[in-house]
Amino acid sequence: MIHLKFREFLLGKKDFILSHTEYKRAILVGQLCLLTVALCTAYLILDISNQVYHGLIFQIGCACLALVALLFNRARFYTTAKLILAFSINLTVFGFAQVEPKEVGLYMFYIPTSLGALAAFGYEERRKSILLILLPISFFALSQLTDISFIQKTSHRADLDQLNFIINFGGSLLASVFIIYFLIRVNYSSEANLVANEKQLIEKNNELSKY
Repeated sequence: MIHLKFREFLLGKKDFILSHTEYKRAILVGQLCLLTVALCTAYLILDISNQVYHGLIFQIGCACLALVALLFNRARFYTTAKLILAFSINLTVFGFAQVEPKEVGLYMFYIPTSLGALAAFGYEERRKSILLILLPISFFALSQLTDISFIQKTSHRADLDQLNFIINFGGSLLASVFIIYFLIRVNYSSEANLVANEKQLIEKNNELSKY
């Protein structure tokens, strides 16, 4: 019952999905939207409690865009939802990475965004996933070669760097494991279906050979 309610929250109450794989991808995108909101909220609470205010509007903006992506996902605009989520996360990471010290490890979030692009679009739409993988690569290159920044940092708490690093590591690791698990599960389901079909074919052939 709880699982059904959660599925309805992510996808809406309509049951029709083009395929089992597309259904799984839509679930994944919805879950990644919620994870993004959770991480933004955690940073928001941490910064407010420590009187660090320069990034609040961007954390709120990223969380809101993730919720917008969730709404598009529920409305079955799956590609739009994926693009909104990918661009909002990559832009937010790029903006904060330009003003935060490298020791906090914000760049680690570029890894799950790349993995997410592969998982969300799949092999069938690999050109879109490749384009989205180029996005974090481009942002990383820009951050290393330029001083472009749309966040104006007004204060820095060096005592929070270690805590930020732990959150960044934990968040990027959780997202990466989540995405890899999704890929493994989809692959397992596909192989299980192939084995089941092959078994049925062998049984039918054995029955026919008796006549």
